[in-house]
This record gives sequence, structure tokens and C-alpha cells, in this order.
Amino acid sequence: MFVVPPSDGKFVRQPSRRANYELPPEDGTTNGSMLTPDETSVLARVDELAEEMTDWLREFVRIPTVNPPGENYGDAAQLIGHKLKQFGYEINYY
Repeated sequence: MFVVPPSDGKFVRQPSRRANYELPPEDGTTNGSMLTPDETSVLARVDELAEEMTDWLREFVRIPTVNPPGENYGDAAQLIGHKLKQFGYEINYY
């Protein structure tokens, strides 16, 4: 889904523009679309993770990082660091 800002200022949810893509055939061809098999696979994975990514972003933007003076930056860094640790990164805070 994506949001369209109409002229009256009210936002309306519209179907995703990617809703009609297909997974690539196993032989590696492009299935008649303009997307390569790798691009199609990436888009499929993004769709699978969309809710998780949106939830994480909502949690992140709830942290009131006020600049200046840089309030709550530690909380934001901790949230980002926690997610990066889940991906296997080593995190150091300074």
C-alpha cells in the first residue's frame, strides 16, 4: 500500500504499485516483466517484511530526538544498535 496526498489534504491508501509482480521462474528468465529475477526477489522479500519494517520505524520515530541539544540520542542509538545486533553486527557506543 502507498499513501496519496490529494489536493484536499486528506490521505488515501491506495493499492501498492508492485502488487502485480510475479516471482521469477527458476530458469532465471525475467518472466516478461521489466524487472530482473533478482529485483523481483528483492521486492517480494520487502513485501514479506513490510509490517516488521513499519513497526520498527514507528518505534524509532516515537523517540523524541530534539536537536539541539541532542536529547534522547542514546535511546535512538540503542534501538538502532539492537536491530543491527540482530543482523550480526558488533555494536560499540561512544
